[in-house]
Amino acid sequence: MRTAKPSLRITKWLKTTRLAGADIPLEAECTACADTQFQVPFSLRNHIEKPFHQPDRDRFYDSLRRAFDAHVKSAHSRKP
Repeated sequence: MRTAKPSLRITKWLKTTRLAGADIPLEAECTACADTQFQVPFSLRNHIEKPFHQPDRDRFYDSLRRAFDAHVKSAHSRKP
C-alpha cells in the first residue's frame, strides 16, 4: 500500500530467539515510492562472521533510517 507521505516500513526481520521480542530489521522500503528498498550493508552484518556476535538491532535500524533519510531528501524534497 502506497501513501502520500513517505515513511520507513520494515519489510524483513531477523527473528531472534535469544532476545525475546527484539527482532532485528534487515530490509525496509519507502511507503510513498513503488520500488525503493533499503538493506543493511553487509559490512554491518557481523553476525555472519566467526566468532558469533549478536546482531546489533540499533545499528541496523540506524543504517536503514540514514538510507531512508537520504532518499527522502533527494526524492521527496519540494523545491520552490
